[in-house]
Amino acid sequence: GFTDEQVDALRSIIAPLSRLIEVITLQRKATTLLDVYVGNRAGERIMGGQIRRGHTENMNAAIWLSDLRGFTALSDRLPPESIVEILNCYFDCQVAAIKEHGGEVLKYMGDGLLAVFPIDEYVGDSPEVCAHALEAARQTRKAVEAMQYPIGDTVERFRFGVALHVGPILYGNIGGGSRLDFTCIGP
Repeated sequence: GFTDEQVDALRSIIAPLSRLIEVITLQRKATTLLDVYVGNRAGERIMGGQIRRGHTENMNAAIWLSDLRGFTALSDRLPPESIVEILNCYFDCQVAAIKEHGGEVLKYMGDGLLAVFPIDEYVGDSPEVCAHALEAARQTRKAVEAMQYPIGDTVERFRFGVALHVGPILYGNIGGGSRLDFTCIGP
């Protein structure tokens, strides 16, 4: 149904349009990768060009640091493939609760997880954010306690510990040389 003139017009824009589509596709891939590996907040900042070492911002937040109890003994008893399965299930229990309650996972460290629940200083929502972090911890505890992993004739059960802190932190790029980590530090 196109005229020859319309077909020629479409052909004339194919090359520039394909380049534009390529750029948009690469941006989407980069954004998705950053969201998956460093989280949404950090991904946005990195995409925005905040990639210098020492580039940090002050913020108030509730911080979550958790670990799987008895992990060292567990990893001594089980093959690495089983440990990976257990850790993935264990982290699923936490990530769902953290995200549901307004937090963002910053990193995994073996069996440890670091997350942040930002506090909006202009709204004064500290009590609400702390309540969300506590509810995420309760929800995670129930989910982790419900985890079961069959090992021979027995079933392995799990416990986790979580440390929560609220207060001022620095949030940004820390690292050495050309390898940076988007994280938070504070008391």
